Amino acid sequence: MGSAKRRAQVGQKLQQIRSKINDLPVVASKYQVLIKGKGNFEKMWEWATTGNRSGAENWLPDIAQDETWDPSHKPDGLWYGEFLHRTQYRRNRQWEKTPGWWESLCSTYDQHSLQEPCDPSNEYDEWTQYASHSE
Repeated sequence: MGSAKRRAQVGQKLQQIRSKINDLPVVASKYQVLIKGKGNFEKMWEWATTGNRSGAENWLPDIAQDETWDPSHKPDGLWYGEFLHRTQYRRNRQWEKTPGWWESLCSTYDQHSLQEPCDPSNEYDEWTQYASHSE
């Protein structure tokens, strides 16, 4: 008999918690939040955009002014974000596979630029010689 009495007490406590949850103007699941009623939606919208939670103090938390949502800001979509992530991953993997090639390219360029100073008149003379041979 003690077990049935204990089950009844637990059931009463659960019913009290369920009634508190049902009194809230939102229904939350793993993937979304549904807002009950247009008035509650408007309160939530005002809170999200301005931080003002008047009339919804019991179900909306405090929010800092710099954390409010700007409706004009359009974030990237899920597909585009995943695309950028995968592209960057491929670039990083390619860099890991060929670090010696990049280093040799950079060192060759650095050595070449140090050995031969840049002289625009010399380059023009070389080009005119090349152009005269092609005629």
